[in-house]
Amino acid sequence: MSVQSMHVYRRTEELLYKMYPCVISFLKSEKFSLAQPIKQKFFDLLKYISLGNSVKSKQKIYLQEADGYLQVLKVLTKLSK
Repeated sequence: MSVQSMHVYRRTEELLYKMYPCVISFLKSEKFSLAQPIKQKFFDLLKYISLGNSVKSKQKIYLQEADGYLQVLKVLTKLSK
């Protein structure tokens, strides 16, 4: 199954596209403390979802990593409001 056909991957990508304009418009003082980690966690989340799909022997480990990044993303987005 390709990454693009995975529902979770597509939805995560859509969320990134929706949030990105907000993230890049953060105040200068918040760019490095919040904006940079949010962008990085999104990219890490997409990476681990993709790895979980392609490396079947370590699928559970990669998806648990993805879940961890998702939890951190939730906290960072709550802080940014």
